[in-house]
Amino acid sequence: SIAGGFLGNLFSGKEYGTAQLSSGKITPGRGKGDGRVEGATTLAGAVEQGIARIIEELGAEMGSYRVSIGTFDKSFRVSRSGYSGSLNSNNLGSSDLAKFSDEKSAIQFAIADAIGDGAVAGISAAVQKALRSSPDIDKAIEEALAVSDLEKLLLDASDAWREELRQFEETARERVDLARRYGLDLVKVEELNAEQRLKLTETLLEEQVGSLQSLVEQMTTGNMFEGSAVDRRDALLTDIAETRAAAQAGEEGASDRLAKLLTQLYQVSEEVYGSTGGLASDRSMILDTARTVIAEANRRIEEGSAQSDPALAETNASLDENNDQNAQIIDRLDALRAVLEKKFGGGSGGIANAIGYVSELARTS
Repeated sequence: SIAGGFLGNLFSGKEYGTAQLSSGKITPGRGKGDGRVEGATTLAGAVEQGIARIIEELGAEMGSYRVSIGTFDKSFRVSRSGYSGSLNSNNLGSSDLAKFSDEKSAIQFAIADAIGDGAVAGISAAVQKALRSSPDIDKAIEEALAVSDLEKLLLDASDAWREELRQFEETARERVDLARRYGLDLVKVEELNAEQRLKLTETLLEEQVGSLQSLVEQMTTGNMFEGSAVDRRDALLTDIAETRAAAQAGEEGASDRLAKLLTQLYQVSEEVYGSTGGLASDRSMILDTARTVIAEANRRIEEGSAQSDPALAETNASLDENNDQNAQIIDRLDALRAVLEKKFGGGSGGIANAIGYVSELARTS
């Protein structure tokens, strides 16, 4: 009788469902009753999304954690240890099991527990402390964001620079991972990363030492140049040659730098040559250089347009072919006309005789 009652209670049990989360991965656990495991998995998805949004807001990274969430009978339950079985008091002690009457409270508790385990990584100790400052996850996030913003304001220039580079490298890694997973052109992705990394570095350098670089340029080729006007002209020609090559290769900003250097060259040339032939020669070279770079830029744009619009490229190819065919037809007509004029003579009489001759050939052939 006692054994029968015990076994009967054990196997009748309560309806339940559990889902486990481990570092962003959801694993459906055990369940009993229609829809219980599915419902627990939905709750786990809400926890995962909440953690992901916090990571995004703080610019953090996914860390390691383990927690499970689900239902038992008529309540929502969370296991701090990530237990995958039935979340009831017979299986779990009070230090592990938390019970709630509504799903929102259970989801918030699970998120807070995951954060306590280390779900949000890549942030400072101060932001971590703020993120764990309140059991109310909304208040804790608000506090953490405030601390994060204050930290950014307190960063010196070099720290801010390193942070921008770190964030870019994270984006670059994500692009490479996506390319590998979905079969995209990995070489082109790496080229894009390299190009944008260079631009970012140049921008940061401009912010850090742009004024000093401008001073160096003024002292080496500009108005503060210490040598003679002839020496300054020679230095400008060297810089112009290097910058022209960069501009023709399509390097961003090179055309603007080239225009400034060419303007300086003209001014120096006036100083060196006055109104003599040397100035005219430099003026001609300046115009030729500018026109060549402009033509090269137009060529790149036209090639890019043709590549981006295959239909346009095909149309242009067809027009080129038609033009060639028309040229051949015109050449043949000119040759025929020369033959007819030789046989029948020129003028209106000759033309009439030629037309009659051709008509007779057509009629009898």
